[in-house]
Amino acid sequence: MKASILTAAAVLLSISSISFAASIQSMNKEQITKTMAGKTITTIPLTTLNGQLMNNSFTGFFDKNGTVTGQFANKPENTVQNDQGTWKVKSNGTLCTMWHNWDGGKEVCMHVYKLNNGLVFVNEGNRIETIILDTNIQTGNQMTSTQTAAQ
Repeated sequence: MKASILTAAAVLLSISSISFAASIQSMNKEQITKTMAGKTITTIPLTTLNGQLMNNSFTGFFDKNGTVTGQFANKPENTVQNDQGTWKVKSNGTLCTMWHNWDGGKEVCMHVYKLNNGLVFVNEGNRIETIILDTNIQTGNQMTSTQTAAQ
């Protein structure tokens, strides 16, 4: 009896893993650019800054000319709440941002994966950076206030 329960659990777990794998897709340069350019995104209340995971949501506008403006819902410790920088998608399909203040002004690149209802951002160390639901990707600049790097 115990063996059959364990076998059934193993089968269910493998089916669950297969269906999850089928529902996530790596995005290429064209797909990422189309998804981000001219759009405002807001993450779920979980994001990474300076390599540290924090309970905070991020909103950013990625203009079509490669400039990005961003704001955290709550001011992070030891850094500014709003920042500006640049963004690009490399030919290998990684989304890279370089902020004036955040991440020490260094370029940070992430792989972007499409889910059934959103996007997952994974850093080059294969760690999840954040998740954006499709409902939180809006056309145009939806930032609520003018952003400056000095704030």
